[in-house]
Amino acid sequence: MDIFKTSLKLLAITVIAAALLGAVNSITKPVIAENDKAARELAMAEVLPGLSGVSFSDEIETGNASGVTSYFIASNAGDDCYVMFVTTQGDQGLMTCAVGIDGEGMILGVKLVSHNETPGLGANAANPEFLVQYADKKGPFTVVKAQAVSSNEIEAVSSATNTSKGVTEAVNAALEFLRVNGLSAKDKSN
Repeated sequence: MDIFKTSLKLLAITVIAAALLGAVNSITKPVIAENDKAARELAMAEVLPGLSGVSFSDEIETGNASGVTSYFIASNAGDDCYVMFVTTQGDQGLMTCAVGIDGEGMILGVKLVSHNETPGLGANAANPEFLVQYADKKGPFTVVKAQAVSSNEIEAVSSATNTSKGVTEAVNAALEFLRVNGLSAKDKSN
């Protein structure tokens, strides 16, 4: 009989805990969604530097095609640019990058939106000093441990080669997605 009473008490505690968690989730879900939206909008603005008066399309989901989870088309004075959200493998887990690309396939900017990389090592890949290496260049890119000598080489963050490769894979995946799907002006003219 004691087992039955103990089981009922545990069941009641479980039901109450589940109800409380559900209530907390329903309260925090809209706040989390709004924070995620604000973070995406900030990332979109950062990877399209210098463009004013840009209007964005609705988010276009890709079903995680080659790591590209979604993208936006940014229209600016008749020219389309793209902001691609790409998830790749870093050293400590998955990371998501926002990649801004113009209609000719030129990288406008890159931002590491989310990651679990080690602070002081892999997390340094989020620093502008690393990410600026992609700007105003066309890929595909490769990562080198020494000083980059060509425009398609990206100098790895010291002691964070895997993270550097993950960011580079994200940028290359975004460029390949645009090429394969015929979204860039360069490919539309061929």
